[in-house]
Amino acid sequence: MRNHLTRVLEQLAKYNPYIGYCKGLNNIVLFLIEEGFDDKEAFFVMKKITEELIPCDYYSTMNSVLALVRLLCDTLSWTHPKAVKAMKVVAKNNGG
Repeated sequence: MRNHLTRVLEQLAKYNPYIGYCKGLNNIVLFLIEEGFDDKEAFFVMKKITEELIPCDYYSTMNSVLALVRLLCDTLSWTHPKAVKAMKVVAKNNGG
């Protein structure tokens, strides 16, 4: 699993050097891997998240971590309801 995680994060950092590795992205990628996404699928989801869904200042201020969890929950709610329920528990336990 660790190699899978590393490959996706390295691909993402190489694809978008502006972001590189950003703290917290590993948690999202790990969630995707645990839900059965392969490298290509996980990379595509992360590419979409980092390019289209996260505010531009996210990578410098990191103020949007819980907002990202909520966004991911909404996005995946129709395909992975059990995982979304678990993510909501994590968000609630962390003040979200």
